[in-house]
Amino acid sequence: MNLGTLLGSVRSDSIPFLAGLAIRLGWLQHRYARYYVSSLDVYEEGICLRARQAGGEDRTYRYADIRRVWLERFGNPGDEHLRIDIIAPNLDVIFSTTISIDDASQTMASPSGTESASTPALLQELYDRWHRATWRHYHVVAAVISIDGGRHFLCMQKPDTRYAYTSRHWEFPGGKVEEGETEPEALRRELHEEMDYEVEVGEHLTTIEHDYPDFAITLSCWLCTASTDQFTRREHLDHRWLTPDEMRSLDWCAADAPVIELLCERS
Repeated sequence: MNLGTLLGSVRSDSIPFLAGLAIRLGWLQHRYARYYVSSLDVYEEGICLRARQAGGEDRTYRYADIRRVWLERFGNPGDEHLRIDIIAPNLDVIFSTTISIDDASQTMASPSGTESASTPALLQELYDRWHRATWRHYHVVAAVISIDGGRHFLCMQKPDTRYAYTSRHWEFPGGKVEEGETEPEALRRELHEEMDYEVEVGEHLTTIEHDYPDFAITLSCWLCTASTDQFTRREHLDHRWLTPDEMRSLDWCAADAPVIELLCERS
């Protein structure tokens, strides 16, 4: 599927790391441009960047070899734009363009000539294929723990993490399910390792599928009871015992947030 005349790509093999980072963020992108692209072909296995210069070298990348694909829609109604940046593992921008949604409404043919789609649709297809090929997925289990019959539940504050959207946010305690474990087994193991806490795992509450910007999780939540509120906080910054309504005042991880509304409905 050919994106035709989408221009503005840049590639550099020798600029310093900070300049590469600046380019990734959209700074100095054209100043350091040394490899321009006349078109981009999207295939099932990867992409091909067509050289603009006569006799120039085309570049091919597997989706698994692409560090990141940023796809952003911005602007006001009637004046919307779509921006896409394709980032190589060394943080070089290997393709970047911003197009007007209105100006890009023309139909563009695929290489075979048998299919066609608008440019925004092809950009979305590129992003979706990269996403499927590279996205990390985690199976996570969480304990919704009460010690007073379901009036108050244990909320845990995460430490600093590499991602701003989870760093110091609140969550229900738990962790990843390892191969060969059942979810209750994984839950009891994680609580023992992280908190030295023994709980009784009860009924399954809900399962949530959530895509974060850098990974996706399947979060399986279980109602649990404990005989004491005493445990060792080995990894988390803070903890609180709160009612579902009180939980709304905290800054929660996005995957955990729907659990609060479910608890409010049950209370």
